[in-house]
Amino acid sequence: MMRIRLLALALVAGFFTACDNNEEPLPEQSEATIDGETFNPTDNSVTINGDYLLLTFEEGSRSIEFTTNDTIPGTYTIQSEPLKSSGLKATLTYADGSAEYFGTEGSVTIERDGELFSGTYDATVRSDDQGVLEISSGSFENIGATVVPVVVTEEDVLEALEEGYTLLARFMEMEYLFDAVYSNDTDSPGSAWSAVYSHTQTDTDEKVTSLWNAAYDLVERAIFVIINARNAISDAEYEGVVTAQARTMMAYSYLKLMKWFGGVPLVMDLSGLQEPRASAEEVLLFTTAELEHAADFLPQQWPGENRINKTFAQGLLSRIYLWGGRYVESLVTSETIINSGNYLLSLNFDQFSEAHEEIYWGFPKGDDSEFNAFYQKGSFVPGARYTETILAFAEANYAMGNSSQALDNINILKERRGESMLTEVNMETIYQQYRTELGSEGETYSVLLRFDKWEEVLMIPEYRRVLPIPRSELEVNPNLTQNPGY
Repeated sequence: MMRIRLLALALVAGFFTACDNNEEPLPEQSEATIDGETFNPTDNSVTINGDYLLLTFEEGSRSIEFTTNDTIPGTYTIQSEPLKSSGLKATLTYADGSAEYFGTEGSVTIERDGELFSGTYDATVRSDDQGVLEISSGSFENIGATVVPVVVTEEDVLEALEEGYTLLARFMEMEYLFDAVYSNDTDSPGSAWSAVYSHTQTDTDEKVTSLWNAAYDLVERAIFVIINARNAISDAEYEGVVTAQARTMMAYSYLKLMKWFGGVPLVMDLSGLQEPRASAEEVLLFTTAELEHAADFLPQQWPGENRINKTFAQGLLSRIYLWGGRYVESLVTSETIINSGNYLLSLNFDQFSEAHEEIYWGFPKGDDSEFNAFYQKGSFVPGARYTETILAFAEANYAMGNSSQALDNINILKERRGESMLTEVNMETIYQQYRTELGSEGETYSVLLRFDKWEEVLMIPEYRRVLPIPRSELEVNPNLTQNPGY
């Protein structure tokens, strides 16, 4: 889910108190029924440890322990797998002194009144040796919470940055496929995609929700790096390079969120605040500023390393400037990349490897079978590349009245493909060249939007120009509003 976990609590240590000095504390209460037998814990605790809650209830040798994947009030679904998943999830362990059981289904609902936690739970637990038990009518009231202090080290920050690269690659894979399916550039990969392909998606659609979650998971990792790098990394220059990579990741995520949902919450910290939606214009401005800042700190090259560099940030900037109609800035940025001489147009324009001379930054294909069946451009996936820069340069030139330069740029691409050269150019020919060059690279729907072709090509109503905000987000964030029509 989009909710940014309360990692900022890692910077705070201490105890929540149940009341002020002049009031009697509310009594703790806790009980449950385990396979028909009453369970009355005598030792109860709630611990906030970084980005999760640990709830423990003990009576002699018996204990129930929940671990959640967030710290906010709500209903957490109990699952046996690790908590690295979207939505509110929890694991449950029950021990009776002779065997240990693990929760397989059920839920725990957590409420908060000031600094006190209360809730209810029901669950099914299973032991390999002892079989299945039912835990029912579980409840707890007025349990004060302890915050565990966490010191974020340079190693933690760099580990989070590497996690960011993994999340970025997986998000790109999903978004590239989503882009092709929604644009009808590829067939529906399966029944789960049918609503996306037919443009009948609702606010409970699995793929729409997954797209939102993947984008904000990336934002979360990036913000963690940005916030904590300043204190954790003593070398100011190195800190600037580290955070520039994270800022680029965050900007990329917001750019794609704006493309699909319009205005979205701009989450700036890890406080867990329920942010309202910023406008699409505000998202665009924020994304632009982040990339401009990042480009100032990123190196031109990372010898021997596959990392986000200055040109990748500049390539995204030339794309964003076109979104905002800032043609001068897009032209200057594209020209800077072209004049650097670091990249060349390749005759191998539809099969990519890590050493490909066009790619600014990209990643190896992973193990997502749906994406791998869809993506047929080699073993490496470009995040941005030189061909798009040539196209952006042509588009900006034409918009500014430099049609001869735009014509030269389009003919360079046509000549590479062995196609007939043009004698004149217009926005339609530039649009068609985008469609020819960048298929399967996550930009088809962006091009349809920017050239105002989405309605003509897809024949969808105005409100389906954007996706619905996932219902799961509307339910946990009262400040969110739904896109009209959904």
